[in-house]
Amino acid sequence: MKHKFLTSTFVLVTSALSSHAALTISFPGNTSTDGWDQLVGSRLTGYGSYPGTSPWPAPVSPNVAGSAGDATFNKTSGGGYFATNSFYDGGNSGSLVVESSSPVANLATIVFQIDMGASSFASTPQLLVNGTDLYPADLSATYAGDYTYSFGGPATATNNFVFQWDLSGVTDPITSYQVQWETAPHSLIYELQVDSSDNFVAVIPEPSTALLTLFAGSALLRRRRTAR
Repeated sequence: MKHKFLTSTFVLVTSALSSHAALTISFPGNTSTDGWDQLVGSRLTGYGSYPGTSPWPAPVSPNVAGSAGDATFNKTSGGGYFATNSFYDGGNSGSLVVESSSPVANLATIVFQIDMGASSFASTPQLLVNGTDLYPADLSATYAGDYTYSFGGPATATNNFVFQWDLSGVTDPITSYQVQWETAPHSLIYELQVDSSDNFVAVIPEPSTALLTLFAGSALLRRRRTAR
């Protein structure tokens, strides 16, 4: 199995007026998009309460409009439940996955986005392909964002982490994938999104061109997501 690793990481620093939640991804070819928001206990019942160490009864299906329904979100161990305003790990690191057993044919790339509070990862997302081959992200970025609660009030600052994998060099057919990561204690998660395509196009600029691309108003179209 062949795979090319082109790992690069950068942080885009934007002004306070650029408070957005995620990249809008547009790939050529056959594509799939699944998104999760409203990760709250009032919508998702039966997934435990503080400290959040009980098993989940079932994976969580995507609920964002336009989702293909190809992937699910699940906790495999550790902390994590749906609190009043977001997913919260209860102070206990949780092992989480976004997975699909029916990806697009000839899968060539996956982009994973996660909107988190003032928190990060105990282990950053990696991609497990066909249950056997584990890949770090080829490209990654962090964007400053915000999230507005349903009850109003000032927006909460968030970190929007984006990871992309180039699978165009994988020679075996890809029949399943898992994006796997572990939360740092006291992590909050507001939104998740996974995009895939049978054509690889880098949606995260190389570090040397990142700021130039930002100020030129490139294809990094962003949208603001408000909690409902």
